[in-house]
Amino acid sequence: MHGLLDLDKYVAHVHRWIPRGRRYPTATTVTVSCPQRGVFKAALVDLSAKGARLRVAVNLPVDTPMILEIPEMRLLSGYVVWSKARELGICFDEPLDEAELGRLVVRTWIKRV
Repeated sequence: MHGLLDLDKYVAHVHRWIPRGRRYPTATTVTVSCPQRGVFKAALVDLSAKGARLRVAVNLPVDTPMILEIPEMRLLSGYVVWSKARELGICFDEPLDEAELGRLVVRTWIKRV
């Protein structure tokens, strides 16, 4: 319908500009699944409740949907919000709760030691 606000598109647009919260450095490898490139491994560089930064071997355009498989966690769906120089930022479709975020951060730090 012409003239009506597409609420889903508006929410998706606004969600990108909401502050991402504190980022935590991580050191783990994740499995990424996306329609354009299939399945591949990536380094999880940092993580926040709303998204993550990945180091990848492939370039992916903004808005590419993907699913992250982080060891010992649930699957996280999201999409690329920026991409440059073999790194990209993703925004999760649903934010991590504080308990999930804490478990993952602690797990990755323990693996470093």
